[in-house]
Amino acid sequence: MLEKQNYFEYSGIIHIHTKHSNDGSGGDFEQVKTALSKTNVDFCIITDHNSIEIKEFYGEQIYNNCTILIGEEITPPNKSHHLLALDITNKITATNNYQENIDNVNNQNGISVICHPNIKRTIFILRDLSWSDWNVNGFTGIELWSYMLDWTKELNIFNIWLYMLFPHWVVKEPDFDIVQRWEEINNSRKCPCFGCVDAHILKLVPFGFNKVFTYEFLFNTIRTNIITLKPLTNNIDDNKKIIYNALKEGVSFMINYEVCDKKGFRFFVECDGKLYTIGDTIELNSKTAIFTVQTPIVCEIRLLRNGENIASTFDNELDYICSLPGNYRVETIYSHRKWIITNFIYLR
Repeated sequence: MLEKQNYFEYSGIIHIHTKHSNDGSGGDFEQVKTALSKTNVDFCIITDHNSIEIKEFYGEQIYNNCTILIGEEITPPNKSHHLLALDITNKITATNNYQENIDNVNNQNGISVICHPNIKRTIFILRDLSWSDWNVNGFTGIELWSYMLDWTKELNIFNIWLYMLFPHWVVKEPDFDIVQRWEEINNSRKCPCFGCVDAHILKLVPFGFNKVFTYEFLFNTIRTNIITLKPLTNNIDDNKKIIYNALKEGVSFMINYEVCDKKGFRFFVECDGKLYTIGDTIELNSKTAIFTVQTPIVCEIRLLRNGENIASTFDNELDYICSLPGNYRVETIYSHRKWIITNFIYLR
């Protein structure tokens, strides 16, 4: 349950690489901090390939009111089936046993997130990076929107120069098949979605990628915003608990800052005199639920139940009354592009 007077929204960048990644495809820590200071970020999570070395050098810290946390991208020796490991204490040694990698994250009470599950070979990515083994269990969530790799998979020899000139045109929405799979998983258990950047600042200057793959550019693209009962503070340990609890419980939504960078989105349900928000489960017991969606700008708002659109409007508020069990989430569209995609409110 969420009380109106204790409603805080924080904007986060997840899945950042630095030069401490084992492929050396990122920049240094100072470059990350400089970009953070220019992009109004409340928290970020660095996830180097098979490394938490940056934590040993700099530690987790608060910089310019941004909480900087350290995780890991578990990258198996076969380079397939990558897994984000968040809220971990010790480095996890990657294996080609994908279930074992998930279990090792869980053994540290961490958050395990399946990475870029829809990314196959492209003209710049010469190996399949998708996730095909869906027989695994116990993972926390799915990286539903991964900006950098979603950007590269849209490129071909015919559009590359156009997209280099107009990079903001490229990423419009998450992969349809992965969204369907995510919804199916949530029919049996909670599985939060994560919006990430996968920031590698590759030095591909001859191709012009230095404009697109900079930290500052990527930090203004796909974010995960969290809703919390407590405000973030100047204490790193307190902030870490607040942020990871919201991410683990799915009290969050994905937002494309390329489309609009305004805060103030709200999605809540009133039922039996109580107020609930994203990530909550409501026991209906024949009661009526009143849905409210509020946006800081006029846009298309869609309320979905079990993946089906049940109500929509072009406005800055949508209200809907129902008493049917199901998994409810919201999508907003602005300038013909997906802007916000929420995690679920569950009615039982």
